[in-house]
Amino acid sequence: MTTYTRLKGETAKAYEAFTVYRSLETSERSLEAAGQKLGKSKATLEKWSTKNNWVERAALYDDYLKEQDRIEYEKQRRLAKRNRISILGRFEQIIVAAVKELEKKPEKDIKPGELTQALRLLLEQERIEFDDLPTQKHEVSGNVKFTEAVVELPNEPVED
Repeated sequence: MTTYTRLKGETAKAYEAFTVYRSLETSERSLEAAGQKLGKSKATLEKWSTKNNWVERAALYDDYLKEQDRIEYEKQRRLAKRNRISILGRFEQIIVAAVKELEKKPEKDIKPGELTQALRLLLEQERIEFDDLPTQKHEVSGNVKFTEAVVELPNEPVED
């Protein structure tokens, strides 16, 4: 049993009043507001609230609802991601079919540059969806010359 459900020894009327209090928006939650909805005096609700710890129980209920919202959000987020990945898979099939068509009939109205651009877009999106992004991106232009580098390590241990 959770503390925002009816407590042992809590009367049905007191629990009903708690559920009204608990269901109020947090910015509007007060004994006065609950009393107005129920037609009960503030003094009666203060007695029940103190005896049955309404403030803490309502806060626990709020936390429970937030957790349920978070779980639902994560579920929807994962579903959306699966859908995007599925769309990328279909897009990849289209690109592969276009490449095969271009190989068979080079005179087709398929431009290799457009296929390259489509493939680049597909790969970028797949990397995003699979959290496979590079940690660094380097732009290289001009002539690049690779040389061999030699690193010599000392024979003696290095002290910190």
